[in-house]
Amino acid sequence: MIGSSFRYRSTSTASAEADSEYELHVDDTVLGREYQDDSFGVIAENTHHSGSGLLALGNHNARPFHLVEGAGVESYANFWGVYGMATIEDGYNRAGGYFGIYDGGFPGEVWAKVAYKTNSGNIYNIQGTGSVSTVISTSQGQRALICPESPEAWFEDYGTGVMVNGRGRVDLDPMLLDGVTVDAENPLMVFVQMTSPLPNGHYVLKDYTGFTVVEQNDGGSRATFDYRIVAKRAGWENVRFDIVAPPPARAELNR
Repeated sequence: MIGSSFRYRSTSTASAEADSEYELHVDDTVLGREYQDDSFGVIAENTHHSGSGLLALGNHNARPFHLVEGAGVESYANFWGVYGMATIEDGYNRAGGYFGIYDGGFPGEVWAKVAYKTNSGNIYNIQGTGSVSTVISTSQGQRALICPESPEAWFEDYGTGVMVNGRGRVDLDPMLLDGVTVDAENPLMVFVQMTSPLPNGHYVLKDYTGFTVVEQNDGGSRATFDYRIVAKRAGWENVRFDIVAPPPARAELNR
């Protein structure tokens, strides 16, 4: 259908204004509608081996490129190349986006759910197979660095401290404390490495806002140390090896 209009409701997240209803004109626009299960409002197909099925351009002045190998969808805009939002209520597994590489089907398939919330309420920015990584430039080209991962949700911090008269106090950053739970059931974990001689050895006294490195035998030395602290992320205290839902169900298209 070319040239049409329909009404929609808009909810502003930037102000307390009430929802507004607008009429969206789509003159000179292709609008596809379908009212059947397991069907599509619009199908775009390019049968060339390096062609793309659909090109979407937004913001008028967005600079389009073209993927040499082609894609199912190419989308370009000045601000958001692609926008996805899942709107169903709580109680379902849902995500803003799902991306994957077909490799024989689940569970061997490579996949990632983006902006994902489970039916139990756990929220992930990304959940998927493979490892999380970043890329750095080296003298031998770009290389990947892999993130350490854990069955539980931890936040950590690092630093350096000084012992004066046999004691060295470290108070955690208040902003870090805002995002973690430290209590009797979820104690702070502290790892200390002395970086200067300490004749009598040391031990660590932990509390809910930091820790103190103490020289043994009532020693009064001055010494330096490095530390690493780890604490449970607030709201994730009881999550360990969270259950993973399979990727969305799919069916082969009959052509």
